[in-house]
Amino acid sequence: MDVTLAEDEVLLAPDLDLVAVLRIEQHTVALFDTTDMGPNGDDLGPHQPLRQLGGGGDEDAASRLSVAVGARDLHEEAVRLHFDRLFGVLHHHPKVASGAVAIERVTLKTSDGLALEGELAIPDEPWCAAVLAHPHPQFGGNMRSIVIGALFAALPDNGVAALRFNFRGVEGSEGSFDDGRGERQDIVAALDVLHPITEGLPLVLAGWSFGADTSLDIVDERVTAWFAVAPPLRRNGDYPAASDPRPKFVAVPEHDQFRSPSSAKPILSSWVNTQLEVVRGADHFLVGRTDRASELFLDFAKPLSPT
Repeated sequence: MDVTLAEDEVLLAPDLDLVAVLRIEQHTVALFDTTDMGPNGDDLGPHQPLRQLGGGGDEDAASRLSVAVGARDLHEEAVRLHFDRLFGVLHHHPKVASGAVAIERVTLKTSDGLALEGELAIPDEPWCAAVLAHPHPQFGGNMRSIVIGALFAALPDNGVAALRFNFRGVEGSEGSFDDGRGERQDIVAALDVLHPITEGLPLVLAGWSFGADTSLDIVDERVTAWFAVAPPLRRNGDYPAASDPRPKFVAVPEHDQFRSPSSAKPILSSWVNTQLEVVRGADHFLVGRTDRASELFLDFAKPLSPT
């Protein structure tokens, strides 16, 4: 059977593996809330191919959000999955500009002598800069994880210079996991690379999950603001950034499995110059809602720019 695709559609193979597409580990997919992945009342479980949707082989049927995977290479930038056909036709509804910003591989050097791998995207006329910190290294987190991938795809196309990197011990980065201690040095090393290139522009530390928590530990003078997506707030708000007068934006998913909005609000209420936004219909992994994270960043960052 032939299927006519609109200009913004991509045909997915029915054997597409959700774990491979989202670049997350199987146990992470297993943690998805059943409200997160329900096209037409069906849900995909770990390593279930798309062909099983609608065929009675789905797990934990639910019906609220569609699945999101990547637009550029099916790994990055949020897109919405509409299972209008068994083939799995993927509709990309961009909420941000789609341009061509060159990506440069860079090496970060930490103060304790480690070399970390990173990627840098600098638009022609940037008005802002962002360091992007990924989720927990011991649970499959890396610089291409879904939320960080979405931000790295969207922000440069909208004039924000972006640097993403792998924390120590992740993929090609030297060292080993240090439970958030050495990882603070990794973020400072990212600032060392990005700040000289974008000096004079507002520089935002942005992170998702573990990366958000770790970014909130950094109060470097080069930082203009913090953008934290689904921070677990493991220390119940005891972060150096909490009392810092510079702006902070915290996006808490409505159905976050690790830090709910109701438990986050009393913690954040004592923070200085902090805005809280509940991301409706999302859980900790923001499946189907990563475009909203990009929109929130841009709305937050624009007032930081002097022009």
